[in-house]
Amino acid sequence: MLRSITRFCSDEFLVVALPRVLVLQNRRLGVFYKLLQAGFIILVVFYFLASHQFQKPYQVESWGGGVWFEEGTHGGEAIPLNCADLLTPYTHDHGTTGFSYKPTACKVLPTAESSITQQSGLFQTTFVDDILVWQGKDSACSALAKVACENRNESSAAVYEEVAGSGSCSCTFREQFLVSNVGESRIRLSYGYQVDYTGRTLASVYRGGLLSSANSEGRPPHDLEERSGDLVTEFLAPDGSACNFGGKSEWHQDESVGGISGTLNELLNCAGVTLDSNPTSLLAGNFPAPPHFRTMGLKIEFHVEIHQQVFGRRSAYVRTEAVPQVTSFWDTHEQVSSFPATTASSRRHSRRMHGVAMSTPRVHGTIYHFDWVFLVKGFVDVAVLLGVPRFLLFFASMYLLGPTSEVYRNCARTKISVFNKFQSSIAKMMVAEVAYRGIMKDFATPMGELEQITP
Repeated sequence: MLRSITRFCSDEFLVVALPRVLVLQNRRLGVFYKLLQAGFIILVVFYFLASHQFQKPYQVESWGGGVWFEEGTHGGEAIPLNCADLLTPYTHDHGTTGFSYKPTACKVLPTAESSITQQSGLFQTTFVDDILVWQGKDSACSALAKVACENRNESSAAVYEEVAGSGSCSCTFREQFLVSNVGESRIRLSYGYQVDYTGRTLASVYRGGLLSSANSEGRPPHDLEERSGDLVTEFLAPDGSACNFGGKSEWHQDESVGGISGTLNELLNCAGVTLDSNPTSLLAGNFPAPPHFRTMGLKIEFHVEIHQQVFGRRSAYVRTEAVPQVTSFWDTHEQVSSFPATTASSRRHSRRMHGVAMSTPRVHGTIYHFDWVFLVKGFVDVAVLLGVPRFLLFFASMYLLGPTSEVYRNCARTKISVFNKFQSSIAKMMVAEVAYRGIMKDFATPMGELEQITP
């Protein structure tokens, strides 16, 4: 029993099994094999570079950045219609949007009134619906007040009303107009991103973007080391072509620190629309809306995709997306005034504004960092790919060469029959015993008692 166990261990664990090699003398197969090997080596190189082997992918997330208005002189955008002819092209009655649009003039608003900064982004006014209500009482309500109300030099008629028996009166002005200076409003765009290499512990964080001239890596907030930054920001149109923002489409990090500045017209051009585009051009089906973004408003979303190239250089592709939805902003305030007499009265100003809402940039993408697990995975993938040519050659030589393949198969295969092996083994043992007894000239003594031959 012990002897059988020892033999088993020796046969199974103390030996090295090597495969048999079948050498085929065939020039065509040899050339085919070398071409396969060369092709797969090129494939492995491209696969190695394109899939970032030996590196672990990390999803980036937004960090810092935003959009804001810049101070400066607006460049008096020219509306392609005479203000006297605005009634027809920009008029839209109540519909599913719940608003009416009947502009009768175009005006230049101060930046503080037309450009509004919100927590979620910016709002640039393009259409205004103003309602001004003066309310007086007793001596403030008189014929003089009525004349002063009706003679207001506004683009729409003022309405004077008195409530019988109450001694109160009101004068209501309503005016709708287009803001004519919005296209040249200057907007600064900035973004940042970060990657946590350790998951969610923030023990090792990489940060980059346009917030600084260099990147940083380490443990925030104070244990961060400077890393060189070569980020290139490129603005893309909906069809993937380059579009200009700030006068050009491509910005290097050293010239865009703190953000990139451009006009609203450039942003709209990158989104593939203008203020006078029809909202229905961006949607399929029935969309009952005003015929222009200038009156209805729209939302612009910024999508920043971080892309790491083969040799580590990083690029940021900025796409602006126009979302056709009604964007409105309300502003109402009351104050004490003395119109038209000196008696104290109240004045309520209600303003409904439509325009372009711009959201904070959304940053997404993938960057790569060295990782030992992915190093092993990369070697395994390369080894598997490099073994494919051998398998293809084996299949071709064994099955695709007709009669020649049959000869190769017979040479490569060994047929084993236990019954035939048993008979052959017994015959060999008998021949060996007879030969040995012949040498010893002893055919009567049992085999175990025969003398041994010594050298």
